[in-house]
Amino acid sequence: PGPSEEFFSRIRQRALGGLGMSVDPDIRVAVGLPQINASDQQISEAIAAVAQALDHVGHAGNFVLLGCDQQAGEKDGRVQRVVQAQAQNLAEMHNELMAHAFAKGATHYVAVAPDVIPHYAAIKAMLCTSAVSLNRALVEGVPIASTRPVPFDSLSFDLPDIQCDFLLIPRAAFEELGGFDVELSAEIMGIDFGWRARAFGFVLKACPRALFAKNLQQRPPEGRALLVSGKRLLRKWNGPAWLDHHIAGLAAFSGLELPHISVDCVPAEWMPY
Repeated sequence: PGPSEEFFSRIRQRALGGLGMSVDPDIRVAVGLPQINASDQQISEAIAAVAQALDHVGHAGNFVLLGCDQQAGEKDGRVQRVVQAQAQNLAEMHNELMAHAFAKGATHYVAVAPDVIPHYAAIKAMLCTSAVSLNRALVEGVPIASTRPVPFDSLSFDLPDIQCDFLLIPRAAFEELGGFDVELSAEIMGIDFGWRARAFGFVLKACPRALFAKNLQQRPPEGRALLVSGKRLLRKWNGPAWLDHHIAGLAAFSGLELPHISVDCVPAEWMPY
């Protein structure tokens, strides 16, 4: 007979860090909340959820970086406001917050999208998954309900690419990769970041214990920006011609004109990633 289900269960437990694993006391987590066009109530709800998740990590020294100048959450001393007057999109906002976080001594940054509410145990679960990979992992949370299921391997929890709705990033990844590509949209920037990270020796992991709720009623992404970002990603990673034609066809069908995009390709040795 083949291996038992208990055998596979133990492998999965190991990949996630085990149920009883504690977080290294030297770990310091910064949670980035770039609240774009959010109300005070939405910001307060996000801060409350993140504060619970940080409490569950189990030690002091963690903090929240709020990318706005609104006064929500002023009662929580862990909240630090970073006014982002120059940031034009989500990639720039996260890059600025990450730079601030790591300059303040954080070992890990958790990117949280403006419409995401994490489960109270989610951040600790992501840290445990990261620790199994010696903190050389980008760890993505799993939505409770989503129009885009997270396509992870059921045994290793490996991912083909990542999104940035709820993502744990270790300091080394930011230092070695330099952050997100600011020319890419929110829907595309994580794909490029994850592929680059894998080329630098990081692994991409899903953490099914890191659950989060996402507002599915948010306005869908603007079609032209998404197609332009897709075209840029394709050029950057020397994608197949048929996909280029497909993007052009979608633009033509929608009556959109896409700009000519000239971008340097990543090194050839990165292509397998």
